[in-house]
Amino acid sequence: MNTNRIENKKNKQQCAICDEDLESDTEIENDKNVGCDACPRWFHLGCPKFSGQSYNEVANADYVCDFRED
Repeated sequence: MNTNRIENKKNKQQCAICDEDLESDTEIENDKNVGCDACPRWFHLGCPKFSGQSYNEVANADYVCDFRED
């Protein structure tokens, strides 16, 4: 068993919607990471359904996810 692979998996952050690993260096638009401005959760751009918005549009705007509690 490869302990380095297991350790790397533990250190990866997952998308709060799909639970897949987030990659910080992806060129695929929908796989880019977007963080909630009100909690510590992160998402793939395509998971919260940003209806056709580009990564730059979303990254430069405030984003508050549906998970946060008021």
